[in-house]
Amino acid sequence: MALKNLYTSFNVTRLTVQIFDSSPPGFQELDNENNLKTLLFIFLFWVNIILYTQREIYAAMNIYQAFFSLKKGVTDMEFQRKLQTYMEYLTGQGHLHKWRLLRRKLGLGPKELGDWHLIMEFENLAALDLAFGHVATRTGEVERRHHDVNKMIESITFALYRDFPDPMRSEGGELF
Repeated sequence: MALKNLYTSFNVTRLTVQIFDSSPPGFQELDNENNLKTLLFIFLFWVNIILYTQREIYAAMNIYQAFFSLKKGVTDMEFQRKLQTYMEYLTGQGHLHKWRLLRRKLGLGPKELGDWHLIMEFENLAALDLAFGHVATRTGEVERRHHDVNKMIESITFALYRDFPDPMRSEGGELF
């Protein structure tokens, strides 16, 4: 099939490729293979950007959190480097989606939670369970990295939250 005129239009939520019998003003007809390849590349580029963006926006996450303090004598930057190595390892193994390390500012916040807050995002509870299973082997590289971090912290409290509402959530059928 010969494409007489092909152009793309883009808005925030979708990319549209349309074929028209006549060109809108300001668009040139595709008259050779290079123009078609260029448009195809642009189209695939935007499709990938949109799919990645929508995944980040709409993927519900399970957020595993740790609140803690560092042991006396442990420097903040030494701890940060060890934690980054450990988190990047878990991410590289495909268990962890994303993570952040936060530090309390100006002493504001409940003292019993400590000065540090680690946020780990997992795509679902199965991914979190796989990560726990991997760490629970207590062997090899994962044990060494886990130990490098764990030996530096004290007074730890954990929490598990999820994005709300859940993607499968519906309204009107609830009994309580």
